[in-house]
Amino acid sequence: MNTIKAGSIFNQKTNVGLLNDVFGTNYKQWMKCTYMYGDYQVWMISLDGKVKLDWSNTINQEKTVIIEKLVSTDFTIEKHKIFDPTIKRIVFDKRKGEGFEFMGVFEIDLSKSDRNNHWQKRVWNRISDKFPL
Repeated sequence: MNTIKAGSIFNQKTNVGLLNDVFGTNYKQWMKCTYMYGDYQVWMISLDGKVKLDWSNTINQEKTVIIEKLVSTDFTIEKHKIFDPTIKRIVFDKRKGEGFEFMGVFEIDLSKSDRNNHWQKRVWNRISDKFPL
């Protein structure tokens, strides 16, 4: 059994490349930033704080806390309001032209997240710096 560790770099240019390489899928394309892997959600996003599709995602210097924040004032897409706080995320920082860095496994911190259905601002704490495949 292989284990990926925080800081591991995967030289894939696309989400589908990462999924096929790390999780053994055989997709031709995958445009979404999430993928369910058993009880976990693989999350492939940029953690650079730049706004992309109404969201800004940042990570602290220690790489242990992620803040996912909705920055749009006219956000109306209902599917993004549906949120399951029990799902843990396998997080990859997507770096344009550089591939993906595995950041670890994160779970939601409901005490620090937005209390309005926990979807306008979500705070994620790292619970593991490795993940067995």
